Amino acid sequence: MLNKIFEFPKENFETHARKFMVGRLLQAGWHSTADTKYQGIQKAMAYATILRSEFSKKLDENEKPVPRIIQTSL
Repeated sequence: MLNKIFEFPKENFETHARKFMVGRLLQAGWHSTADTKYQGIQKAMAYATILRSEFSKKLDENEKPVPRIIQTSL
């Protein structure tokens, strides 16, 4: 099932966020092997950089001022 999730072809912010949050699914599958959990987390973490970049781009496109807490963490 994890492979199906990560192989889903749609590439946009929402899909990347959902792939990154696959840890919630892994929590529900606590009977899964440690290897399956490790692979799922490893693949999900690959989306952290992608999401950060997409989020930063969305903030740059926004005309409203970005809250300072977000500016300093990016």
